[in-house]
Amino acid sequence: MRRPMILATCLAGVLTLSSVAGVSAGQPNSQSNELSDWTGPQQPVGPGQEKMAQAKTETAATATAAINRAASGDALAAVTLAPEYLVGTWERQQTNYYYCGPTAIQVMADYVWQTGASTVKYTQKYISDHWTHTTTAGTGAAAELKGAIGVLVGSRKSSFPYWSYQPTNGSDWSSKLTSDLVLDMPQLINLQPWWQTSSGTWYYLHSWAGHKSTGGHWITGNGMRGAWDGSSAPTIRYDDGSGGYGGSTGTYWDPQYDMWQLIRHHNNIVIW
Repeated sequence: MRRPMILATCLAGVLTLSSVAGVSAGQPNSQSNELSDWTGPQQPVGPGQEKMAQAKTETAATATAAINRAASGDALAAVTLAPEYLVGTWERQQTNYYYCGPTAIQVMADYVWQTGASTVKYTQKYISDHWTHTTTAGTGAAAELKGAIGVLVGSRKSSFPYWSYQPTNGSDWSSKLTSDLVLDMPQLINLQPWWQTSSGTWYYLHSWAGHKSTGGHWITGNGMRGAWDGSSAPTIRYDDGSGGYGGSTGTYWDPQYDMWQLIRHHNNIVIW
């Protein structure tokens, strides 16, 4: 999605609005906040998670092979991937401007614990206090992984090992997303809601269409339509909880290609 709008921060600092296109004076750059605890990708496998770890690795490899065959002209390759994958999460509203990390985890937690639309398993403050230790600077990537692992303990999905990762390209990210959804789990995604190319084109989240922000943000990917092909046709569904803090709260669809620009030009980190 691409068009010029006004500017706002998402989570890293006091919300600031500006009518000037571009990054406003004083807007924090949260890129380093999410990297404050980053030491590289982590792939922890706990007791009882070995079988699922193998399944997610093999599923991602299958998706990658199908995407690559389709890109090389194999018309039948894409049919090995379903046209649509959906995971039934419920969006949650952030309780303050810097809790997008705990919010993304809360969405996932309520799904795996099957709380329903109006009940939560863990409050965002509980998630922060016990796992992410989120500050006004935001949530670090390693802390987000710790929270994702923590809320799964004792749930119906406790055998699923969440890993942190930096995709090498769009098809690599899409294959990891496919693996998550095939195994009936959402993906936690770190990105910036808006990014501008050198030619002046803006890519942005539909949930942030009204406010331009290049600060960091966490969302929950919960569905997709179409296999990655480098175009804007395949889409991703996600939950965002930033209503009142620059973005909107709800469930949205955006092109996978556009979202990949927002991921790779920020920290290029997902929890899958």
